[in-house]
Amino acid sequence: AEARSALRRSARGLLDARACRRRITHRHPLVGEPCESVGVASRTPSMAPPLGRLVLLLLPLLLSAWSTAAPRARAHARPAPMRVAVVGGGLAGLAVSYHLLNQSATCTGGAPLIECLHVFDAAPPSEGGASAVAAGLLHPFSPKGRALWRGEEGFEAAQDMIRAAERAAGKDVSACTGLLRLANHAEQAAELRSNVEQQLKGPLEQRLLSMESASDLAKHPLDAIGFSHAPWALTLDTRSYLKALWHACCNLGGEAVSWRRQSISSIQSVQASHGPYDVIVVAAGSGCKGMAELRQLPLRLCRGQNLLLQADGPGLQLPLISGKYVVPVLGSNQRLLLAGATFEYDAEARVHRAQEPAEAEAALR
Repeated sequence: AEARSALRRSARGLLDARACRRRITHRHPLVGEPCESVGVASRTPSMAPPLGRLVLLLLPLLLSAWSTAAPRARAHARPAPMRVAVVGGGLAGLAVSYHLLNQSATCTGGAPLIECLHVFDAAPPSEGGASAVAAGLLHPFSPKGRALWRGEEGFEAAQDMIRAAERAAGKDVSACTGLLRLANHAEQAAELRSNVEQQLKGPLEQRLLSMESASDLAKHPLDAIGFSHAPWALTLDTRSYLKALWHACCNLGGEAVSWRRQSISSIQSVQASHGPYDVIVVAAGSGCKGMAELRQLPLRLCRGQNLLLQADGPGLQLPLISGKYVVPVLGSNQRLLLAGATFEYDAEARVHRAQEPAEAEAALR
C-alpha cells in the first residue's frame, strides 16, 4: 500500500511539474493567426520532474512485480480443499458431481477446491434406480406441455453437460429426434393449442400439425385430435449417458473421485464410515424416504412403469407423448420401443425389473 501511494505521489508530481510550464497554442483574436504563449499553472509541484519521470519509467516494471506477487498473497486466503460426499449416482447425483468438479479449479485460480468427492450408490454406475431405466426425453416442458420455469436455460445447460459427457466417452449418447405431442380429447387439444401459441418462441418454438402431417412425420398412422411438434427435442440413451458423465467426472477429479457401492440409511452413517466430510449432497431419489434424517420431510413418491417392446415392422421415427410415452430406443433402428408412464403417486420405493414378458405383465397388474 505504501509503494502504491508513493507511485501515485510520484506520478502526480510529474504531471504537476508539466502543468507548471506548458505551451498553449491559440488563435489571436485580432489577426486570426496562430501564436504561442507560455501559461503558468497555479499549483506547485509536489515532486521534481526528473524523479517523476524516473518513477513513470519504472512504473510498468513495478506494476508487473506487484501483479505477480498479489496472487501469492491471495493464495494464503484460499479456503482449505473440501471433502464432498454425494449420496445417489443417478442423473441428479452425477450432474451435481460434474458441476462441482468442473468449477473446482476455475473458481480458485487453478488450485482445486475439492480434496475428494465420493459418490455413494448401491449399484454400479448407470445400473441403479429410476435413472437407469428413464426414457431419456429432454425438453423444457412439463408433462402437460407447459413451459417450465427457467426451462430454456436448463435445456441449454443440459446440452452443455451432454456434450462434455460425449467428449469424455468419445461417442454420441444423444440424438436430436424431435418430439410429437398428442391430444386425445377436446380439453387436451385446447390446452395443447394454448401452450403452443402462448409460450416459447424462437429456437425452441413448437408447431401445430394436422393429423396427416403428424402421421407422415412419425411414419406411422396416428389417431388423435391435436398434434404439436418440437423438432429440436433430444432423446438420451440414459445408461450410456450416465457412464459417459461418470467418465467425465473421473477425468476432472482424477484420483480424488471414487464410487462407493454402499446403500445409505442415514447421513450420519456416511460421516461415521467414510468421513469427515465438509459437504454431503443427497440426490438419492426415492431412496430419500429411507434415510433417517429425511423421513419427516413431506416427500411424495411417484413411480413409473416401462415396457420394452420390439416392433414387428418399421417402428416410429420419433417419440410420442400424451401423458404416457412411446420412445424409439437409440441405436435400435426404431425396432425397439420403450413405452411407459409415470403417474403412480405414493407408491412404494422399489424397482422391479422383469426379464420375461409374463413376469412384466404380472408386475404391471
